[in-house]
Amino acid sequence: MPDWNRLDGEEDGDTLAEKKKEKAVQEGLAYLAGLAKYGEVLTLDRIAYMMEALGHPQLTYPVIHVAGTMGKGSTCRMLAEILQEAGLKTGLFSKPHLERYNERIMVQGREIADTDLLALIEQMKILARETAEHVGHPTEFEMSTAMAFTHFAQVKVDVAVIETGLGGLWDSTNVVQPEVSVITPIGFDHMDRLGWTLPEIAEQKAGIIKPGRPVVLAPQKEEVWPVLLQEAARKGAHVIRLQDGNEGGNGGETGGETGRETGSGDGGGICGNSHGSSDSAATPAEEVRFWAKRWDLSGGCFDLAGADWCWSDLTVGLLGRHQIVNAAVAAATCHLLQRSGRPVSVDHVRDGLAKVRWPGRLEILAEKPQVIIDGAHSIDRFYALREAIDDLLPGRRIILVMGALAEKPVQEELALLLPKVAGIVCTQPASGRTAPLPAARLAEMVVAEMQKGSAGSRPDLPVWVCEKAWEAVELARKIAAADQVVLVTGSIYLIGEVRRAWFDNERNKPSPCRN
Repeated sequence: MPDWNRLDGEEDGDTLAEKKKEKAVQEGLAYLAGLAKYGEVLTLDRIAYMMEALGHPQLTYPVIHVAGTMGKGSTCRMLAEILQEAGLKTGLFSKPHLERYNERIMVQGREIADTDLLALIEQMKILARETAEHVGHPTEFEMSTAMAFTHFAQVKVDVAVIETGLGGLWDSTNVVQPEVSVITPIGFDHMDRLGWTLPEIAEQKAGIIKPGRPVVLAPQKEEVWPVLLQEAARKGAHVIRLQDGNEGGNGGETGGETGRETGSGDGGGICGNSHGSSDSAATPAEEVRFWAKRWDLSGGCFDLAGADWCWSDLTVGLLGRHQIVNAAVAAATCHLLQRSGRPVSVDHVRDGLAKVRWPGRLEILAEKPQVIIDGAHSIDRFYALREAIDDLLPGRRIILVMGALAEKPVQEELALLLPKVAGIVCTQPASGRTAPLPAARLAEMVVAEMQKGSAGSRPDLPVWVCEKAWEAVELARKIAAADQVVLVTGSIYLIGEVRRAWFDNERNKPSPCRN
């Protein structure tokens, strides 16, 4: 590892040390990025070899393991916030990062320091060469996973919240022995590696269920339930099954009736009512139901209840009804931890959910015009965004700024959003895990959708093309009136780029003159 204390030249010592450190960080991250050439071969052989060589750091602390398609990142962030409120030193491993790679490895809500990250990279470089000689070269995500597991052991966390990267069964995080597994709503994503049907994808996600360890299941599409419940039964895992009270308690798909208020704090919701029992005969399951009572631009409110307990009027600061689903899953997981003796109370849950923030997920950056950014990385996330537009922005004139990766189902995404907007600025992320879709090509796809009638009553929907993301946002802000909305969405890489530019711009604004 570079020694930043050995300085030469006439430049100020602190400045030169910072430059050397920044260069070392960039070189380390370039090394990790270069590992993309090893692909994503689905096997646990390499990560298992690395863990054994490191002394199995992932087994030295309790783990909550989270898989799913939609909401797993938000659910992980909520769980981490609640556990921190409970006084537990909490590690969080998640991907992708929004602005800095360090975001992937966090302790107590703080990113891993550059010095610690570089030390881990140097350590893992040596181990990677050894691993390559025996079972093949580790991938970037396997290296990242090994670094996170090692760091959490080094700083002695009380608990770690671990998000899967791809699927579950063959995901490199699946070498943990979790205290509880959590599976958020499952949908279509990474089909070329996980399968082309929901049951196939669910089988991969169900791979994180461990023998004799409980699993918390979010509301799912009907064809997903048999796969999850049968795998839990096969492994003897106790099931906590979340059901949506707004759906009549059938445990069906996420969603619910359109609207922003259902019931009230004086008897609305489910607390004090009969909760019924699971409607599935596949395996006995403990039923926990939630009732979304309010969701608006200030957040949401819901009740959560099991057979003999109820937590009422829980609030969550994240926006959109889908975040109430995620919050209910996180809260139900914490109730399970409480029953198992962990020091987690309803007050910790209440405070953690109210405080949690998740940048780039329906995040409001400004008013007049209102600027909202949202990383909609899957088709299910676009459905949730469309629902959020109906619920949170009814009747508002929206200028959409969109950029995507070429591998995504962009035509389908456009079909969902174009009827909701008054104009679109087509742009592209500067970089991504795979090739970005050129802004001009996106504009062509918009025109094709309009010709098919996807723009509803606006076959003449205004379309602008601006390749640079920040310039696209600035253009949209000029187009929109003060009472209108600029909505930036698409690739998480685009959202990170815009968010970074936004706050850089805010920092560089001249201060108001004072007399």
